[in-house]
Amino acid sequence: MIKINLTGGKLTRDDWRKAIILGLLSLGVFAMADAQETNHVWSGDTIKVTKTTKQSLQPIATGCIWVDSKNNPYPVFASSTTGSCFVFKVSSKTGNEYRYYLGEAISKEICAKIGLEYKPKQK
Repeated sequence: MIKINLTGGKLTRDDWRKAIILGLLSLGVFAMADAQETNHVWSGDTIKVTKTTKQSLQPIATGCIWVDSKNNPYPVFASSTTGSCFVFKVSSKTGNEYRYYLGEAISKEICAKIGLEYKPKQK
């Protein structure tokens, strides 16, 4: 617990440090609370959400290895929302990492193996 001595009328250097730390901690807490809040409007008994943010979902490691035509092994990952399986590859031209999706048949088989539901693309 942070105690600030206000009985003498003047703040000491130590009291100033405590006040600044307390202020910075408060700003951090309010900033985090604001970042997680969605904007909404009340209309009678209903709430209308005006702004939402999409959360980034981490891929699931499947424990499987995919080997390409050049005998390069890649660990296989699955999307937690759709079950689509992919590997992370690096472009030889730009050096950028990208997802290489393995297709519906492979995704269904791997999802069945790891107990994840595969949701096919809607046409």
